[in-house]
Amino acid sequence: MSRARQRIDHDALFKRLLTEFGFDFIQLFFPDVAAQIQPNTLVLLDKELLGKGKRRYRKIVDLALRATLKEGQAFFIIHIEHESSATRLKVIYQRMALYALQLYDLYDLPVYPILLTSFDKPHSKLDNKFVMQAAGHTTLLFNFHVVQLNLLNWRKFMRAKNPVATALMAKMQIAPADRVKVKLECLRLLATLQLDYDRVEQIAQFIDVYLNLNHQQEVEFMAKVEKIPALRKATPIDQIVTSWERRGMRIGKLEGKREGRQEGIQKGLQEGQQMAKAETALRLANRKFGELPLSLQEQINQLSVDQLNVVLDAVLDLTTLDQLTHIVTELYASDKVKV
Repeated sequence: MSRARQRIDHDALFKRLLTEFGFDFIQLFFPDVAAQIQPNTLVLLDKELLGKGKRRYRKIVDLALRATLKEGQAFFIIHIEHESSATRLKVIYQRMALYALQLYDLYDLPVYPILLTSFDKPHSKLDNKFVMQAAGHTTLLFNFHVVQLNLLNWRKFMRAKNPVATALMAKMQIAPADRVKVKLECLRLLATLQLDYDRVEQIAQFIDVYLNLNHQQEVEFMAKVEKIPALRKATPIDQIVTSWERRGMRIGKLEGKREGRQEGIQKGLQEGQQMAKAETALRLANRKFGELPLSLQEQINQLSVDQLNVVLDAVLDLTTLDQLTHIVTELYASDKVKV
């Protein structure tokens, strides 16, 4: 349980985003390549079909996509790397080459390899090749493409009407003083996209995890959200905002009349955030395990914000309802006072 409290499942967040918006990712960073992909032909390849008994390299790359280009079929492989150690990256370079060659050997199709990095530091530019040398000669030169988020400036993407840009801006170069501004721009972009509620919620969750504001920034953020008309229209983004930002602000204003505006907004933020996280946890759990027992729903609704963060992280990893019930029951028993 303590591990679930401390760890963010970066793999799950990124894989979910790119599985849903694979073409948008390619179009954002490799527009000339995206223009060659025939409509509706980019599909996620079942990893269980990749190894065909060769298990050694099957789990190296996070996503393998197959598409029909103007010149014929090809694979796109995307590896998402969250660590920045020199040793780790050297291994990744080598394994990307091996994985691409394995795909080529199995299917006799060309491979377009992409390395996507999510770590914040260092800012030094990564290599984009794997080189094998023997007896003073280069025997293998394997090139791949790198999308290094911490070298990208979010301002260059703030006008892109692309769901992946909207999400990944949260992991680009952001000065501490710009965090509120970037989160607002992400939501503003999200409001312009023609997406259903589930997709909006998915991107909003990604943004919220990686642009997690401190208390003072949250108060500033919510005050500014109230002044953006695009975020108050009857759209899926309005539902997301209302789930805690706008609700927190509204409660804060009411409390502010009695306790002072700042104190009221802070109290509203806490209550709104708790209610929204409980709603999100229930929605994700219901989607994964079916409708939860009423008693379990009531316990989740009474958990604190910190406890709900544990539940949200755990839902991504758990495989059975019994596991979720065990975690929620322990959390509920440890503190029955709702924040």
